[in-house]
Amino acid sequence: MKCFNKEYSVIYDSLYTKKNYNKEFYLIKKIIKRYLYNPSSLLDMGCGTGQYSNLLTKLKLNVVGVDRSSSMLSIAKKKFNKNKKLLFIKSEVEKINFKKKFDIISALFHILSYHTSTNEINKFFSKSHNHLHKNGILIFDFWYNDGVFNLQSPIRIREVENKFFKIIRITISKWFKKINQIYDIHDLIVVNKRNKSVSRFKETHKMRYFTLKYIQNKLKENNFKFLESLDLQTGKRVSGKSWGCLVVAKRL
Repeated sequence: MKCFNKEYSVIYDSLYTKKNYNKEFYLIKKIIKRYLYNPSSLLDMGCGTGQYSNLLTKLKLNVVGVDRSSSMLSIAKKKFNKNKKLLFIKSEVEKINFKKKFDIISALFHILSYHTSTNEINKFFSKSHNHLHKNGILIFDFWYNDGVFNLQSPIRIREVENKFFKIIRITISKWFKKINQIYDIHDLIVVNKRNKSVSRFKETHKMRYFTLKYIQNKLKENNFKFLESLDLQTGKRVSGKSWGCLVVAKRL
C-alpha cells in the first residue's frame, strides 16, 4: 500500500494542526495510571511524525516509536532529536522483532485500521503480546463500525493554511461493505509558500472498520484481557457518534 510517502509526510503535521494531541494524552495518562504502577517503557506502534511518542515521554517513560514510513520517521527524528528518552526505528508492525519487552504498547490514530487482512490483524495482536511484559497493557484505537456507518461521507474537503503551506485535500471514499473496508482516496493540492511552488498528488488509504465484539474476540484469542473501551475524543462510552473506539487490554 502506497501511503505516507514523502509528499504526504511533509504536510502531515500541517493537516492535523487542529488535532488536540494534548487532550488525548491526558486521557491516556489517566488510563496508564489506572492500570500500572510506575511503568518505565512504552512501544509506540505506527508512531508517524512522533507527536504521541514525544508526549508519552512526559510520563517518565522510555519510548520506542516504530513506523514503516521512512519519510514520517525522518520528520519525527528532526522534531524530537533532543529528547533522550525517545528512539525511532523503522519497521512494519507485523515484522517487529525486538529482544526486549515493554510495560505498555500504544497504537494510536487508528493504526489497527490500516491492517486490513486477517493475517495482518492477527500479527498486530500476536506481536503486541510477544513484546509486552506479563500484565502489561495494550492501548489502541480503530475505526468503530457503528460510528463509521453513521458518520461516513462519500466526499470530504479539508482546507488548511499556515506560514508554510496552503493545502486543499479532497477525499473521496469508496465503500466495500463485504470486506468491512473503506478506501479513502486523497487528492491534494499544496501551495508551498517558501518556494512558491504548487504540487498536486494522490494517496489512497485503505482502512478497515471493526465492531467492538470482533476486537474483544481477537484479544481473547491472543491471550489478552479486555479492560475497557471509550471514545478518545470525549472520554465517554462509544456510540454512533464515535468515529474511533479506544480499547485498553492487559496481557495475560
